[in-house]
Amino acid sequence: MFQTRWRWNATISLAVPRNRGGKKVPPPLQRMLADDLMAACFPDAAACLENIPGDRQIPDHPLVNQTVRDCLEEAMDFGALAEVLSRIHRGDIRCVARDTTEPSPLCHEILNARPYAFMDDAPLEERRTQAVYARRASEPSGANELGALDPAAIDRVRDEARPDPRDADELHDALVTSGFLTGGEMAAIAPDLLPQLTAARRATAFQLPTSKFLILAAERLPELQAIHGAVVLDPPIEAPPSRASRSWTREQAIVELLRGRLTVVGPTTAPDLAASLGISAADADAALLALEADGVAMRGQFSTGGREPFPSADASGNGSRPPVENAETAGETGVFACESRPRVETVPDPVPTGGC
Repeated sequence: MFQTRWRWNATISLAVPRNRGGKKVPPPLQRMLADDLMAACFPDAAACLENIPGDRQIPDHPLVNQTVRDCLEEAMDFGALAEVLSRIHRGDIRCVARDTTEPSPLCHEILNARPYAFMDDAPLEERRTQAVYARRASEPSGANELGALDPAAIDRVRDEARPDPRDADELHDALVTSGFLTGGEMAAIAPDLLPQLTAARRATAFQLPTSKFLILAAERLPELQAIHGAVVLDPPIEAPPSRASRSWTREQAIVELLRGRLTVVGPTTAPDLAASLGISAADADAALLALEADGVAMRGQFSTGGREPFPSADASGNGSRPPVENAETAGETGVFACESRPRVETVPDPVPTGGC
């Protein structure tokens, strides 16, 4: 920015000629002459930073003073910036961090800045700012789809989160981690391994009032009993003493089972989670709010269906890699990673006067 303003001031002040001998001086030669003039008037501006001890010394030269003023007052509003920083320091403006699905409209000026102001010192196609998806804020037709993800990415995350046990021990680990699996999920994952666990009294089945069967490990039995009371198990098993010694409230048990459930289902909704465990939607909402406060789950409308899925934090990292063949939706899928790697913006509170 300084060099551009310097060339402009050097040209309009006739310190660098635009014409010579009745012919126009080519722009590359004008830039060379302007650089030579800057090196003579302002040596520290042309010097390498490794060779400058301490701060740069700004000479008292008309062209240097004019260029510095243009940079601070025309290209930037330095006076207003200093005032805002002073008000933040005094406490007049409170800074609040917010996690957003895309950059705030106030940031678009930075992302779309002209070449003299962009933050990435690279060609246009290599700038990191070009990878930031910021079009939806200006598309009224897509306002109801903010944060929507590519359905193929959601399906792939669910497929990657689904357990794939190779033996009975790995199936037992999956049951302990996930809390429980439905009968349909067990039939699709490893139906031939379940009899080995039931024979060893390491897993059992429980039928919900909705006729849905749940498969769970013996270690998860205390949580299930805290939720549904006296349950009929097939086959009857008991929890290990290390697990049975702990007492659970119904709310704590729901939170723990849904905590594990989120690790294997990918993006889902509160009604779906409630139906899978045989509890009310209100109980599922309360548990998800607790998990959201712990940073385990995050709320968002990631599809156009209108319901709010709650993906786990681990699953959100998987969703940050969209299918290669669907490059157009890569920005939308990036919203998923934006949740696991929050982008923080500082937003001042509205103030009655002043500001920039």
